[in-house]
Amino acid sequence: MTESEIQVLGAILSDYKQIEKAQAIISKDDFQTVNGQLIFEAVKKLGSEADVFTVSDMTNIDLDILSDFSMQCLNPDNCKAYSVALKEESTKNKLVLLANSISESVQQGCDAVSIIGSASASLSDLSRSGSDTTRFSIGKAIKNLLNDLDERAEGRGMVYNTGITELNEKLPFEGGKLYLIGGQSGMGKSVVAQKFIETQLADGVPVFFSSLEMQATEIAKRMIQSAGSVPGKLFKRPDKFLGEYSSELAAGVNINKDYNLEIDQDGNVGVQDIILRSRAWFNQQDAYLEKNRGVLVVDYIQLMNYDRGNEVRELALITKALKSFSKEMNIPVIGLVQLNREYLKRPKGEHRPIVKDIKGSGGMEADSDGILLVHREEYYDEDTPDKGILELIIGKSRDGETGTIRTHAEMHYFRIKDPSYEYNYQG
Repeated sequence: MTESEIQVLGAILSDYKQIEKAQAIISKDDFQTVNGQLIFEAVKKLGSEADVFTVSDMTNIDLDILSDFSMQCLNPDNCKAYSVALKEESTKNKLVLLANSISESVQQGCDAVSIIGSASASLSDLSRSGSDTTRFSIGKAIKNLLNDLDERAEGRGMVYNTGITELNEKLPFEGGKLYLIGGQSGMGKSVVAQKFIETQLADGVPVFFSSLEMQATEIAKRMIQSAGSVPGKLFKRPDKFLGEYSSELAAGVNINKDYNLEIDQDGNVGVQDIILRSRAWFNQQDAYLEKNRGVLVVDYIQLMNYDRGNEVRELALITKALKSFSKEMNIPVIGLVQLNREYLKRPKGEHRPIVKDIKGSGGMEADSDGILLVHREEYYDEDTPDKGILELIIGKSRDGETGTIRTHAEMHYFRIKDPSYEYNYQG
């Protein structure tokens, strides 16, 4: 039995209240010995009645052994630290077992996709910190709900600011949910996602951006243009325009350079690759570890590796995996999606997209908690009175409202603006 295991057992035997600290971090499976598992479970069941005598009676473990654990505990109040140490030991041991299992599967000739899927599921289990992260009594669920309400009433909690006031009210972005942003190529869905990303970064929220379409340098350029009002011609002819727009460029760089944004520009990935990479990154970010804050953005889903022969089924499996990941990590996952081209055949003036226009919709729609569809009428009609307007059409909102939100689009700077904010600011 390891020292950390002895310290945890001694702490919970000396003071039954310490079991609450331990339970938040470890489960019985983190104990290497049967005795350790039995003692841990007994204290959980006995609650305030737990001591060396009652635990001995329940487990048939010798009273002297239990008393020895209590005597060896250095400080019961340090139970949380002891539990963290035990969790670390347990996780490393399980990683060794997983590595051995992967090696055996390879030697047995199992296909790579199956091995990766199985290993990913095991890693997902290892990433969870406690024994009861997926199971709740109704009483505990209600308590958590009321705590969430208190936090949100105080301006905290897991609602994420989208940067658009009306969107915050109609479709609040929350942890544990999957959101889709759809639009035809060139319509502005990436700019909408960029607005959300920039808002998170300014709020100190770490963002993992899986960009299957654009390179990291293109994303950096767009964010600098947005932040500093830098014209695109500077990047095309720096020899001619660098001096003229040097201050705007410097402003854009200074705003963005220290943001906690991780860009993965690998365009040859499947959904499990994205999940594995982003999970590993989030688990190294203080803002996620301490406040459970983070966002995963995928641009865009139909560019992932999957079997094109059964597109609807495969895309549904992808969104199901992303939804599961959002729940596991308790963060919002945002997936950009392309529309099919059939809706372009509709008559002029009827090009506003609907959910069914999403390429491969069906399971994707069912798995999502919210769907935003992007529309700019000037894309089809240069003389429209709605020039410069980008519409966010809420096609699905599981817990909120549907409807259309009008924003100001400055596509030459790759940004959209909140009309409410502009009005208040000017007033």
